[in-house]
Amino acid sequence: MATNVNVESGHVRTSRHPRAHRIHDILTGPVARVLFGLPFIAFGMSHFFMIESMSAVVPDWAPFSAGFWVVATGVVLLACGVGVVYGGRPARVAGPVLAGLLLTFVVTIHIPTLIAGGDGANMATVNLMKDLALAGAALLVSFETAHAHV
Repeated sequence: MATNVNVESGHVRTSRHPRAHRIHDILTGPVARVLFGLPFIAFGMSHFFMIESMSAVVPDWAPFSAGFWVVATGVVLLACGVGVVYGGRPARVAGPVLAGLLLTFVVTIHIPTLIAGGDGANMATVNLMKDLALAGAALLVSFETAHAHV
Protein backbone atom coordinates (compact mmCIF):
# COMPACT_ATOMS: atom_id res chain seq x y z
CA MET A 1 0.00 0.00 0.00
CA ALA A 2 1.43 3.38 -1.01
CA THR A 3 1.46 6.26 1.46
CA ASN A 4 1.63 9.87 0.34
CA VAL A 5 2.35 12.61 2.91
CA ASN A 6 2.06 16.27 1.99
CA VAL A 7 4.36 17.95 4.51
CA GLU A 8 3.05 21.45 3.78
CA SER A 9 -0.61 20.68 4.47
CA GLY A 10 -0.20 17.66 6.74
CA HIS A 11 -2.49 15.50 4.58
CA VAL A 12 -1.76 11.78 4.65
CA ARG A 13 -3.24 9.54 1.97
CA THR A 14 -2.98 5.83 1.53
CA SER A 15 -3.96 3.91 -1.55
CA ARG A 16 -3.20 0.71 -3.35
CA HIS A 17 -3.16 2.71 -6.59
CA PRO A 18 -1.04 5.88 -6.62
CA ARG A 19 -2.83 7.09 -9.76
CA ALA A 20 -6.04 7.16 -7.72
CA HIS A 21 -4.62 10.17 -5.87
CA ARG A 22 -4.25 12.12 -9.08
CA ILE A 23 -7.76 11.23 -10.26
CA HIS A 24 -9.13 12.20 -6.84
CA ASP A 25 -7.26 15.52 -6.97
CA ILE A 26 -8.59 16.32 -10.43
CA LEU A 27 -12.19 15.44 -9.55
CA THR A 28 -12.14 17.36 -6.27
CA GLY A 29 -10.09 20.23 -7.71
CA PRO A 30 -10.62 21.61 -11.20
CA VAL A 31 -13.68 19.52 -12.05
CA ALA A 32 -15.44 20.40 -8.80
CA ARG A 33 -14.55 24.09 -9.18
CA VAL A 34 -15.99 24.18 -12.71
CA LEU A 35 -19.15 22.31 -11.69
CA PHE A 36 -19.65 24.67 -8.76
CA GLY A 37 -18.59 27.92 -10.42
CA LEU A 38 -20.28 27.73 -13.83
CA PRO A 39 -23.85 27.98 -12.48
CA PHE A 40 -22.91 31.15 -10.59
CA ILE A 41 -21.53 32.63 -13.81
CA ALA A 42 -24.86 31.82 -15.49
CA PHE A 43 -26.85 33.17 -12.51
CA GLY A 44 -24.81 36.36 -12.59
CA MET A 45 -25.33 36.86 -16.31
CA SER A 46 -29.06 36.19 -16.00
CA HIS A 47 -29.33 39.15 -13.60
CA PHE A 48 -28.37 41.48 -16.45
CA PHE A 49 -31.14 40.18 -18.71
CA MET A 50 -33.90 39.83 -16.12
CA ILE A 51 -33.57 43.07 -14.17
CA GLU A 52 -37.27 43.84 -14.13
CA SER A 53 -38.51 40.42 -12.99
CA MET A 54 -35.73 39.99 -10.42
CA SER A 55 -36.39 43.45 -8.99
CA ALA A 56 -39.59 42.07 -7.49
CA VAL A 57 -37.65 40.15 -4.80
CA VAL A 58 -35.58 43.13 -3.64
CA PRO A 59 -36.97 44.31 -0.28
CA ASP A 60 -38.77 47.67 -0.38
CA TRP A 61 -36.61 49.00 2.44
CA ALA A 62 -33.34 48.49 0.52
CA PRO A 63 -31.57 51.76 -0.35
CA PHE A 64 -31.08 52.66 -4.01
CA SER A 65 -33.26 51.22 -6.74
CA ALA A 66 -34.18 47.55 -6.99
CA GLY A 67 -32.52 47.46 -10.41
CA PHE A 68 -29.25 48.60 -8.84
CA TRP A 69 -29.31 45.64 -6.45
CA VAL A 70 -30.14 43.18 -9.21
CA VAL A 71 -27.21 44.37 -11.34
CA ALA A 72 -24.85 44.55 -8.33
CA THR A 73 -25.83 41.02 -7.34
CA GLY A 74 -25.23 39.88 -10.91
CA VAL A 75 -21.74 41.39 -10.89
CA VAL A 76 -20.88 39.68 -7.59
CA LEU A 77 -22.25 36.31 -8.72
CA LEU A 78 -20.40 36.53 -12.02
CA ALA A 79 -17.12 37.56 -10.38
CA CYS A 80 -17.38 34.84 -7.73
CA GLY A 81 -18.21 32.19 -10.33
CA VAL A 82 -15.19 33.17 -12.40
CA GLY A 83 -13.02 33.21 -9.26
CA VAL A 84 -14.13 29.73 -8.23
CA VAL A 85 -13.51 28.32 -11.71
CA TYR A 86 -10.09 29.98 -11.94
CA GLY A 87 -8.98 28.57 -8.60
CA GLY A 88 -6.12 29.68 -6.39
CA ARG A 89 -6.34 33.05 -4.67
CA PRO A 90 -9.45 34.16 -6.63
CA ALA A 91 -11.32 31.07 -5.37
CA ARG A 92 -10.14 31.66 -1.81
CA VAL A 93 -11.60 35.17 -1.99
CA ALA A 94 -14.72 34.20 -3.96
CA GLY A 95 -15.80 31.51 -1.47
CA PRO A 96 -16.42 33.76 1.55
CA VAL A 97 -17.82 36.58 -0.62
CA LEU A 98 -20.27 34.16 -2.26
CA ALA A 99 -21.20 32.66 1.12
CA GLY A 100 -21.84 36.14 2.48
CA LEU A 101 -24.04 37.04 -0.47
CA LEU A 102 -26.05 33.82 -0.15
CA LEU A 103 -26.50 34.33 3.59
CA THR A 104 -27.65 37.88 2.86
CA PHE A 105 -30.36 36.36 0.63
CA VAL A 106 -31.39 34.09 3.50
CA VAL A 107 -31.70 36.97 5.97
CA THR A 108 -33.20 39.65 3.71
CA ILE A 109 -35.37 37.64 1.32
CA HIS A 110 -36.08 34.05 2.37
CA ILE A 111 -36.70 34.44 6.11
CA PRO A 112 -39.01 37.47 5.70
CA THR A 113 -40.92 35.68 2.92
CA LEU A 114 -41.23 32.60 5.11
CA ILE A 115 -42.46 34.65 8.07
CA ALA A 116 -44.99 36.49 5.88
CA GLY A 117 -46.50 33.14 4.86
CA GLY A 118 -48.81 32.96 1.91
CA ASP A 119 -48.03 31.56 -1.51
CA GLY A 120 -44.29 32.25 -1.37
CA ALA A 121 -43.61 30.46 1.91
CA ASN A 122 -43.00 27.01 0.39
CA MET A 123 -40.49 28.32 -2.14
CA ALA A 124 -38.89 30.48 0.55
CA THR A 125 -38.21 27.34 2.58
CA VAL A 126 -36.66 25.60 -0.41
CA ASN A 127 -34.57 28.64 -1.34
CA LEU A 128 -33.49 29.15 2.26
CA MET A 129 -32.20 25.58 2.49
CA LYS A 130 -30.60 25.78 -0.97
CA ASP A 131 -28.77 29.01 -0.19
CA LEU A 132 -27.59 27.70 3.19
CA ALA A 133 -26.18 24.60 1.49
CA LEU A 134 -24.54 26.63 -1.27
CA ALA A 135 -23.02 29.03 1.26
CA GLY A 136 -21.48 26.07 3.08
CA ALA A 137 -20.20 24.65 -0.19
CA ALA A 138 -18.70 28.03 -1.13
CA LEU A 139 -16.76 28.05 2.13
CA LEU A 140 -15.62 24.47 1.49
CA VAL A 141 -14.44 25.40 -2.01
CA SER A 142 -12.50 28.31 -0.54
CA PHE A 143 -10.94 26.15 2.16
CA GLU A 144 -10.17 23.23 -0.14
CA THR A 145 -8.63 25.56 -2.72
CA ALA A 146 -6.36 26.93 -0.02
CA HIS A 147 -5.19 23.36 0.71
CA ALA A 148 -5.28 22.01 -2.85
CA HIS A 149 -2.95 19.32 -4.08
CA VAL A 150 -3.48 20.05 -7.79
